[in-house]
Amino acid sequence: MDAFRELLTHKAAQRTRKVNKLRSVLLQTQAHSISTIVTNEQLELVSFRKALVTLDTTREEAEAMKQTIQSVQNSYEEAKEEVEKLLQQLVARATVRRCSVHTGSLLSSIGLIFNTE
Repeated sequence: MDAFRELLTHKAAQRTRKVNKLRSVLLQTQAHSISTIVTNEQLELVSFRKALVTLDTTREEAEAMKQTIQSVQNSYEEAKEEVEKLLQQLVARATVRRCSVHTGSLLSSIGLIFNTE
Protein backbone atom coordinates (compact mmCIF):
# COMPACT_ATOMS: atom_id res chain seq x y z
CA MET A 1 0.00 0.00 0.00
CA ASP A 2 2.86 2.28 0.75
CA ALA A 3 4.23 1.63 -2.69
CA PHE A 4 0.87 2.48 -4.16
CA ARG A 5 0.66 5.69 -2.13
CA GLU A 6 4.19 6.68 -3.14
CA LEU A 7 3.48 5.92 -6.76
CA LEU A 8 0.27 7.94 -6.59
CA THR A 9 2.01 10.95 -4.99
CA HIS A 10 4.90 10.70 -7.41
CA LYS A 11 2.53 10.53 -10.39
CA ALA A 12 0.40 13.34 -8.93
CA ALA A 13 3.49 15.53 -8.59
CA GLN A 14 4.48 14.74 -12.18
CA ARG A 15 0.98 15.59 -13.40
CA THR A 16 1.01 18.82 -11.40
CA ARG A 17 4.35 19.79 -12.98
CA LYS A 18 3.02 18.94 -16.45
CA VAL A 19 -0.20 20.89 -15.86
CA ASN A 20 1.77 23.87 -14.54
CA LYS A 21 4.10 23.70 -17.51
CA LEU A 22 1.16 23.48 -19.95
CA ARG A 23 -0.60 26.33 -18.12
CA SER A 24 2.55 28.43 -18.42
CA VAL A 25 2.88 27.69 -22.13
CA LEU A 26 -0.83 28.43 -22.61
CA LEU A 27 -0.55 31.73 -20.76
CA GLN A 28 2.49 32.69 -22.82
CA THR A 29 0.65 31.78 -26.02
CA GLN A 30 -2.40 33.75 -24.93
CA ALA A 31 -0.23 36.70 -23.94
CA HIS A 32 1.47 36.54 -27.32
CA SER A 33 -1.89 36.27 -29.08
CA ILE A 34 -3.27 39.17 -27.08
CA SER A 35 -0.20 41.28 -27.78
CA THR A 36 -0.48 40.36 -31.46
CA ILE A 37 -4.14 41.38 -31.48
CA VAL A 38 -3.32 44.63 -29.69
CA THR A 39 -0.45 45.27 -32.09
CA ASN A 40 -2.71 44.62 -35.10
CA GLU A 41 -5.36 46.94 -33.68
CA GLN A 42 -2.73 49.60 -33.06
CA LEU A 43 -1.49 49.23 -36.65
CA GLU A 44 -5.05 49.56 -37.93
CA LEU A 45 -5.56 52.67 -35.81
CA VAL A 46 -2.34 54.18 -37.14
CA SER A 47 -3.45 53.36 -40.68
CA PHE A 48 -6.85 54.95 -40.08
CA ARG A 49 -5.24 58.04 -38.59
CA LYS A 50 -2.94 58.36 -41.60
CA ALA A 51 -5.92 57.95 -43.91
CA LEU A 52 -7.82 60.66 -42.02
CA VAL A 53 -4.84 63.01 -42.21
CA THR A 54 -4.58 62.34 -45.94
CA LEU A 55 -8.30 63.03 -46.37
CA ASP A 56 -8.01 66.28 -44.41
CA THR A 57 -5.06 67.37 -46.54
CA THR A 58 -6.92 66.46 -49.72
CA ARG A 59 -9.98 68.38 -48.53
CA GLU A 60 -7.86 71.48 -47.80
CA GLU A 61 -6.13 71.23 -51.18
CA ALA A 62 -9.49 70.86 -52.93
CA GLU A 63 -10.80 73.98 -51.20
CA ALA A 64 -7.66 75.93 -52.17
CA MET A 65 -8.00 74.69 -55.77
CA LYS A 66 -11.66 75.72 -55.81
CA GLN A 67 -10.70 79.23 -54.69
CA THR A 68 -7.94 79.40 -57.29
CA ILE A 69 -10.33 78.31 -60.05
CA GLN A 70 -12.87 80.92 -58.92
CA SER A 71 -10.15 83.59 -58.99
CA VAL A 72 -9.06 82.57 -62.50
CA GLN A 73 -12.68 82.61 -63.68
CA ASN A 74 -13.18 86.10 -62.26
CA SER A 75 -9.98 87.30 -63.94
CA TYR A 76 -11.13 85.76 -67.22
CA GLU A 77 -14.50 87.53 -67.02
CA GLU A 78 -12.81 90.85 -66.28
CA ALA A 79 -10.38 90.39 -69.16
CA LYS A 80 -13.23 89.41 -71.47
CA GLU A 81 -15.12 92.61 -70.62
CA GLU A 82 -11.97 94.72 -71.09
CA VAL A 83 -11.27 93.13 -74.49
CA GLU A 84 -14.88 93.77 -75.51
CA LYS A 85 -14.55 97.47 -74.58
CA LEU A 86 -11.23 97.79 -76.41
CA LEU A 87 -12.67 96.10 -79.49
CA GLN A 88 -15.65 98.48 -79.49
CA GLN A 89 -13.28 101.45 -79.19
CA LEU A 90 -11.13 100.14 -82.04
CA VAL A 91 -14.16 99.60 -84.29
CA ALA A 92 -15.41 103.10 -83.46
CA ARG A 93 -12.02 104.66 -84.31
CA ALA A 94 -11.75 102.69 -87.52
CA THR A 95 -15.24 103.80 -88.50
CA VAL A 96 -14.48 107.46 -87.74
CA ARG A 97 -11.23 107.36 -89.72
CA ARG A 98 -12.91 105.65 -92.63
CA CYS A 99 -15.65 108.25 -92.70
CA SER A 100 -13.13 111.07 -92.41
CA VAL A 101 -11.10 109.67 -95.29
CA HIS A 102 -14.19 109.46 -97.46
CA THR A 103 -15.38 112.88 -96.33
CA GLY A 104 -11.93 114.37 -96.94
CA SER A 105 -11.72 112.97 -100.45
CA LEU A 106 -15.27 114.10 -101.16
CA LEU A 107 -14.45 117.61 -100.00
CA SER A 108 -11.29 117.72 -102.10
CA SER A 109 -13.25 116.49 -105.11
CA ILE A 110 -15.85 119.20 -104.55
CA GLY A 111 -13.06 121.72 -104.20
CA LEU A 112 -11.60 120.62 -107.50
CA ILE A 113 -14.94 120.93 -109.18
CA PHE A 114 -15.67 124.39 -107.81
CA ASN A 115 -12.12 125.57 -107.96
CA THR A 116 -11.92 127.13 -111.38
CA GLU A 117 -8.56 128.75 -111.24
